[in-house]
Amino acid sequence: MTAITQSVSGALTAARDALAAVPRDIQALRALDDAALLDLTRLAADEVRLAQLHVSLLAGEIARRSAPELGHSGLAQRTGHRTPEEMVRVTTGTRVADARTAVRVGSSVGAETPTPLGEAVLSGRVSVAVADAVRTGLGRPGGGVSEAVLDEAAERLLPRLEGHAGLDADRAGREARAVRDELDLDGIAEREEARREQRSFRLGRRADGIGYAHWVLDPETFAL
Repeated sequence: MTAITQSVSGALTAARDALAAVPRDIQALRALDDAALLDLTRLAADEVRLAQLHVSLLAGEIARRSAPELGHSGLAQRTGHRTPEEMVRVTTGTRVADARTAVRVGSSVGAETPTPLGEAVLSGRVSVAVADAVRTGLGRPGGGVSEAVLDEAAERLLPRLEGHAGLDADRAGREARAVRDELDLDGIAEREEARREQRSFRLGRRADGIGYAHWVLDPETFAL
């Protein structure tokens, strides 16, 4: 084990142990006044954001070592996983959506050419969830909008994203979609049609007899 590996491993282990030592006395929490309760909630949110950042950085490296051009010699396939997202999901015990977010953000932060948004995530000023919402909302290059233009748009949003007073992931995503529409007016109809094509409705029944419905809506229909 190298010195840097020992350093990272030691720091993560210490952080995990520190979190494990945080009291979980429900009665003590109920005795808090409202201001103290909110302060502790913000501290706990900081814990979550930092943990998500660490997972994303590691997920990005897993993705780099599992690049498609590596084929079966890539890390994910070599260890029996179809994709890096699947490997992250299995390793962390999280949902598919969480694993995909971790890989997307981690890959962006670890890119050879850093972006202002990636640097803000790395420094802890913007959460993984918010950064992913912004990148998803801005969309991919196309329609005369280059990757550089999208990076600049994300940078302009940074003052509204940073810290506890910043936008949450849902609002950040909405603002990013609005920015993309401003950048690419001609592509609005195409993007709306692409969202409509993703709509679906599925009914199913579980083994215990309970039924369920899964309904995917475009933003306009969902708003209604």
